[in-house]
Amino acid sequence: MTREQAIKKLRKIIGPNVYWRIGERLSRPEDREAASTKGKELRAAQVDIEERMKVRRETVLAADADYQAIKAEYKTNHDAREHLRKSGRVAYWRFEVGTTDAMGGLRISRPKAYGDTWEEIFATLEAPKKVANVSQ
Repeated sequence: MTREQAIKKLRKIIGPNVYWRIGERLSRPEDREAASTKGKELRAAQVDIEERMKVRRETVLAADADYQAIKAEYKTNHDAREHLRKSGRVAYWRFEVGTTDAMGGLRISRPKAYGDTWEEIFATLEAPKKVANVSQ
C-alpha cells in the first residue's frame, strides 16, 4: 500500500482531522522486545536502589535533632494551611462569572471573573489584559 492510499483510507475511517507520524528509522520486533526487557531490568534495579536510599535517608534523618524540629514545625504549618483551605474561606467569592461550552456532551465552565460585588466583577472584566513579554 502506498502512503497516499494509506492516508486516503485513514481519512475515510477516522475523518478529515486525522494525523499520522512516520518514524525516521526502521525498527524490528526483536529490537523492541530486547529494549523492553532491558528497560524492565533497569526499572527493577532502580526500584531496589530507591528503596535502599529511602531507608538510609530515614535512618540518617531520624538521628538528626535539627531535622526533626524542622519537620515538626513543617507539619504544624501544613496542618494549619490545610484547615484554612478546607474551610473554603481562601478562594470563595460571592459572584463567579464565565462562559460555558459543550464538548462531547459535557458542559465546561470557564470562569472569567470572581468578586464579592458586581463592581469587582466588571472591573476585572474591563481591565486591560496583560500580555506576557516573550522577547527576552
